[in-house]
Amino acid sequence: MTCPIIFATAYEKYAIQAFEVNSIDYLLKPVQEDRLRQALNKYSALNQSQVAGRSDLYDEFKKLLSNKNKNYKSRFLCKLGNKIKSIPTENIAYFYSANKMTFLVDNNQQRLPVNNTLDEIDQLIDPDSFFRVNRKFISHYGAIAEIHPYFKGRLKLKLSPHIEEDIVVSTEKSPIFKAWLDR
Repeated sequence: MTCPIIFATAYEKYAIQAFEVNSIDYLLKPVQEDRLRQALNKYSALNQSQVAGRSDLYDEFKKLLSNKNKNYKSRFLCKLGNKIKSIPTENIAYFYSANKMTFLVDNNQQRLPVNNTLDEIDQLIDPDSFFRVNRKFISHYGAIAEIHPYFKGRLKLKLSPHIEEDIVVSTEKSPIFKAWLDR
């Protein structure tokens, strides 16, 4: 028995391989709701006779799609000595990791430690406002001060508030990043 698969990845280079194994569709991250809906409709059309047997899974996907008002984290708690400070996500310019710690930088240039990894933060924040630039940075769209073309199709970013580190978007992620900015 074969299982229908809809691939969702940030890398375009695996698309041909995905279709060689008879996948239903190939979606690039960040996954757009209408593209996912099209893929599910394609699945439904191709497997109309089998949908009844797997309706629970199909219904679960439909339920996830209908949950447009997903609750993203609205603030982060940061410990400062013996104080705890609450930072609203709309005041966060970017998150970054350094020396096995994760920090947020707010619009007032405050650098504060957070108790989440970047992978966890990436799942907790609104993807319309924040983008995982690379392994070390997640940026709010308002914090992107400059974008410069870089070697081999990559992009180099300058963030505001300024940070003394090269922030490079990979060749594979550059088109996704540009599409995210151009919404």
